[in-house]
Amino acid sequence: MDINNIGSNQIRERAIREPGSESAKSSQPDSQASGTRVEVDLSGDASRLTRLEAEVRDLPEVDKSRVEAIRAQIAEGRYHVDPERLAEKFISLERELAGTQS
Repeated sequence: MDINNIGSNQIRERAIREPGSESAKSSQPDSQASGTRVEVDLSGDASRLTRLEAEVRDLPEVDKSRVEAIRAQIAEGRYHVDPERLAEKFISLERELAGTQS
């Protein structure tokens, strides 16, 4: 996941001058003045993306043998989907997603 292209409306930059520093006397723009400190505040969405990126990175690789076994079951007509279990998983996912957005 690449979060390097975060929109400018999601990041706020603030230049803060140090009291009594040379930058207060300088005619250079704030971003070039010595003694200037830049703070970046990431939006909640960007922070969540960073956390999710770390979680995804820690997930195990795909179990190719299991994928092939399921693919074979589907091809042979032996794969059964439990609609109640599937619905419960969707509801659980929706609740989890709603909890991360608050």
